[in-house]
Amino acid sequence: MATETTASAVRSRLLDYLAEDVECEVLASDDSRIGCVTPLLYGDGDAVVVWVRESGGVIEVTDYGESLGDAAGGAKKERKQSDDLAREVAFSAGVHYFEGRLSSECQLGELGEHVWRVASASALLAQTLTLSRPKSRKESDENEFVKIVETTMRSRHVPVEKEHRLVGDSGHKHKATLYVPITESVIEPVAGHWNSVASLYTKFGDLSRANGYNFYSLVDDRTQQPDEDVGNLLIQVSTVLPWSAHDDWLSRFSSSGDT
Repeated sequence: MATETTASAVRSRLLDYLAEDVECEVLASDDSRIGCVTPLLYGDGDAVVVWVRESGGVIEVTDYGESLGDAAGGAKKERKQSDDLAREVAFSAGVHYFEGRLSSECQLGELGEHVWRVASASALLAQTLTLSRPKSRKESDENEFVKIVETTMRSRHVPVEKEHRLVGDSGHKHKATLYVPITESVIEPVAGHWNSVASLYTKFGDLSRANGYNFYSLVDDRTQQPDEDVGNLLIQVSTVLPWSAHDDWLSRFSSSGDT
């Protein structure tokens, strides 16, 4: 008799392997992916999240390319160097590397080990790439958008903190990209990249059970409208705000504004 892969079953196997250090979230009601927040951290302090999905009786575990970050969009020579490093890390960890993603396939009984393998490889690869990148590296779309949002909020006299640390229900320490303490608002600028969107969904899910924070996904629509799937996913865990309308909603983050 086949064993159903559910969020509770995944969590059970992971707890056997990693004690109580992993939090699992179903990505969405109509999506079979389950996000696993691990105790491992990327260089910027974000928790390493790996994704579990069952297909045809086989479970795939993957980081969806999160360890590569913006290296995947670099120059051709730099992308080749990143790919070479990724293959070496994947081989040493006993996982696969293909088209930017680290992954592994297993059965449910092996899940804890494979989640840990992929998460460890993802954290190591991110660290290795950070050390090997030239300092003149161009900023990613997300970093550029964050700077614009932060500068605009400060110019409107909104008391905002950058990279504020918050503890989720799982005990994991998350980084709020922008945080307004007087309204306990967590503001996450989103440039639309699916890896970042999916990770944000999982982070908000963990934080939502820990405190009465107000969660806002700030969508970058300066040059084009984001995919409809982005808004449909993030609206389940946050208030979704378009950057183009910031003149209308910025007041809610001030001490006299509504939250």
